[in-house]
Amino acid sequence: MKRFVDVYTGEVMAGREEVVLKSNINHPGLVIVAYDPSRKIGGLAHAMFSSVSDKTKDPALLRDVDMAINEMMQDMSLLGAAREDIEVSLVSGENVPRQEKAEGYAESVNSAMDLLKEKHIRVKNNLLADEGKSHVLFDVESGSISYT
Repeated sequence: MKRFVDVYTGEVMAGREEVVLKSNINHPGLVIVAYDPSRKIGGLAHAMFSSVSDKTKDPALLRDVDMAINEMMQDMSLLGAAREDIEVSLVSGENVPRQEKAEGYAESVNSAMDLLKEKHIRVKNNLLADEGKSHVLFDVESGSISYT
């Protein structure tokens, strides 16, 4: 029987096998989904988007992404995941501003991608899924990502 776990703003959650991790945030965010397919261990983390015009938040964004990734990888390792086997997918959704003039969107995404590369973490397909206002559902057993 699958166990559903809501992952809220600023939270990081890891699970194995019959767990489904569901993003549930009210602020613009980047959902980071990590998966070790051979061990069926996964994680889901959030990083907040911020406006470029608010200079005080940009460094916080990078710290938030960095801390979220570190915590998620550590939690997955404690469950038995092997760092070299982990792949990451990025999903922007849940209240992310998509207007042409939305400041910080591209910079936030690019910063997260650069940080993953610096940490030598494989980004699955090297793409960002943009799912609008959808919540992310990550079925750890199957490794599938869906949206509601």
